[in-house]
Amino acid sequence: MVIATILDQRYKLKYIKWGFYKIYGRDKAAAEYDLIEIELAKLYETYDMHHRHEKADSYRAGASSATTMDTSASLPSSGSEFTSYLSETSLETTKNELDKYLGAANESLLNKNFDVLMWWRLNAHRYPVVEKMVKNS
Repeated sequence: MVIATILDQRYKLKYIKWGFYKIYGRDKAAAEYDLIEIELAKLYETYDMHHRHEKADSYRAGASSATTMDTSASLPSSGSEFTSYLSETSLETTKNELDKYLGAANESLLNKNFDVLMWWRLNAHRYPVVEKMVKNS
């Protein structure tokens, strides 16, 4: 239930933190909140790894079906492996998708017409890994 709340743009982690302080008090809330952050990060990493493998498989399938003009001039195997490595690690230097999602402004609780499912349909392209978490939560 906590994960589903975090994946609702009106609440995210801020609501969990606030709720824990109300329920547990300052010290216990901080410890509980830290556990939630750790579990959320683990969950995200699982989905992110799966997403990267899907992208790499898709890339390899597209690359193998592409025609080349001269096979002797193509990149050596290590070159294509390095290209895959670069695409996988380029995201590591920037904020990950989950951090971007959590860092974005919350949707207003005053908007009574807010539709969380419609929001995800419209914004899935911005957070594809987090969107998969939403679908499975």
